[in-house]
Amino acid sequence: MIHLSPDWWYTGDDREVGYNTGKYRTRAVSNMLWLDAETLSSKDVAPNNRYERTDDGQYRYDSTRQADSDGLQVRALSNDGDYARNVIEHEVGMPYCNPVAGITYANQQDVYQNNGHWIYGSHDKMPDHQFYRVDFIQQDPNDPGSPIIEERDLVFHHELEDPTCLVGPVCGSWRYQYVR
Repeated sequence: MIHLSPDWWYTGDDREVGYNTGKYRTRAVSNMLWLDAETLSSKDVAPNNRYERTDDGQYRYDSTRQADSDGLQVRALSNDGDYARNVIEHEVGMPYCNPVAGITYANQQDVYQNNGHWIYGSHDKMPDHQFYRVDFIQQDPNDPGSPIIEERDLVFHHELEDPTCLVGPVCGSWRYQYVR
């Protein structure tokens, strides 16, 4: 048997779906502090590990690379204590691939303290994309010492279509809007 090139496999593909699993390719977060009329934003890009699948079906670690996070922007545009607007712009490549095959999306969130929202944007049809709305609610608004309840809502989970969807207009983009 002639093996012309290695059979490369990467972590970061088919990451887990779930809030705060720690298993993500990229993550953008906007935390609205309603009482302070402030938004705290953060971003993170996880490293990719490359493995070679050997002829006996085992995976042998090869190397790790880190994509640059400069292509991931999380911007808090406004927060008046009742309404906040945030924008995420994403163009992050897989560090082992051609930079043309970056993962692209743009997302805008109009979020209301009363749990309403209008979330809209577009993204490549590869890889999986999830959006969570997480609210931390004072159990008794009249008692600042009462326990905080965390409410998590999965707004959407769009599953990948095909890896070729990262290259050019092969698949188009997924356009969406969710209103509550």
